[in-house]
Amino acid sequence: KRNVFARNAIESKKSAIKILEIVNKLNSSVGDTSNLILDPDLDSYYLMDITLIKIPLLMDVSTQTESVLFQIIEENKLSEENQIKLFNYYSQFNTALEQTLNSYSIAYKYNDKVKNKIEPKVNIALENIKRYRDELQILSNPSNKNTDMEKILKFPSQLKNYNESMLDMYLITSDSQNELLDIRVSAFKFEQFLSISLVLIITGLTVFIQFVIVFSITNPLGEAVTKFELLAKGNLKHRIDYSGKDEIGALSNSINIFIEYLTNLLFVISKLSNESNIVFAD
Repeated sequence: KRNVFARNAIESKKSAIKILEIVNKLNSSVGDTSNLILDPDLDSYYLMDITLIKIPLLMDVSTQTESVLFQIIEENKLSEENQIKLFNYYSQFNTALEQTLNSYSIAYKYNDKVKNKIEPKVNIALENIKRYRDELQILSNPSNKNTDMEKILKFPSQLKNYNESMLDMYLITSDSQNELLDIRVSAFKFEQFLSISLVLIITGLTVFIQFVIVFSITNPLGEAVTKFELLAKGNLKHRIDYSGKDEIGALSNSINIFIEYLTNLLFVISKLSNESNIVFAD
């Protein structure tokens, strides 16, 4: 009965993990093709995903795994229950590691410079991490009846290399992520500077254009008012010098015609007056 229960538990766990993997792939696909992620640059987004989620998850699962292993060593016995626990933790660790590798591959896909810079170093760190996973798979496999305490006792010797490799992978990834973020923050600040400068330039041009338009209107009008004041005083020798084709030009032209008309009218009146004086004198 216990063996049947163990097999059913393992099969159920495998099915659950398979479903979780499918859901995670769907989530990743939707996230990558939408605009809902906080960082629109997928390389830095996936590096951040590794440092903030994936590596902490790996460390958490490995910590629980090591807790069970040390319990087994203390009891000097690998019970069926503990072996099932180890298998569950191995499954979680393997899934998290595959997701981490997938995040790296996507980050490399969208940034060749990142790939060339950190991939060799990450691969060196992954060698010990994968070795840790493979040893854990052997120890936790319920179908492996040859698991003995000697192998379990040797397993802690890998922890130092594993932890150092995990730390190296974290530092390499976080440094690269910070470099990308610094570059993008600098680019964003430069874009802000350009935007503010452009706004100031446009504002200055707008004020200048408004000044030119107002001056082009008020100056001819002021000249027209001056000419009317001279006209009111009887001075008909002045004309408005404005050759524009707009309404002010039409007004200036009409004023000049009106002044010309008054001048001619006064000339005619003056001529008729002189002729009348001659007639009356005769």
